[in-house]
Amino acid sequence: MRLFVLLLGGGLSLTAAASPVPHAPCQTPPDEVPVGADYQPIAFRGRVASLSAKGLIIAPQGHLKLSASISYHPDRTVKEKKVYIQDNTQPPRAFVFAPGLVPPAGIVPRGHMVSDLQDGDIVQIEWCREGGRDFCTGIKIHRRPGGTVPPTAEDKRLITLGMKLGENFDRHRWDYAANAEQARDDSCMRVLSRLFIRFHP
Repeated sequence: MRLFVLLLGGGLSLTAAASPVPHAPCQTPPDEVPVGADYQPIAFRGRVASLSAKGLIIAPQGHLKLSASISYHPDRTVKEKKVYIQDNTQPPRAFVFAPGLVPPAGIVPRGHMVSDLQDGDIVQIEWCREGGRDFCTGIKIHRRPGGTVPPTAEDKRLITLGMKLGENFDRHRWDYAANAEQARDDSCMRVLSRLFIRFHP
């Protein structure tokens, strides 16, 4: 009942809450300016649309904002920030897995392995361009709709360390935080859906 009162008091539409709402365009603060067209970001965020042993295709989704550079006034207050905001209207992009990500070449120091990925995962990757090809050099899974985000390589080390020391390092684990946030979001959407059905039979 309290949630219902808050929703009505805030003037929110229950009809709108029943279906996913796209992210509103990001409003750039006065001291921020967009980067130029020649800027190459170091990250890309979206949903895994296709996956193979050699690479993946990501459809842009979610909010990705990177700070490119900052200039200051003589008094050290910020004069201007150049920022990159991912354009989610662009088509899906293909990336080739860098050699270090593909077994048995190496182990990712902190992020997820290629073997952790599934179609539909919401990911943010690090990438670079070499020889006209875009290489994925790092992976972080942020969401797994209908499932749980697996532990990163660093998470696995924390689990092992915790078992040896008899301590709980869950608060430092990426998968623990990502799954908790996903559970909160899913719970909120279920509540909103039930409210919509109740008041819009």
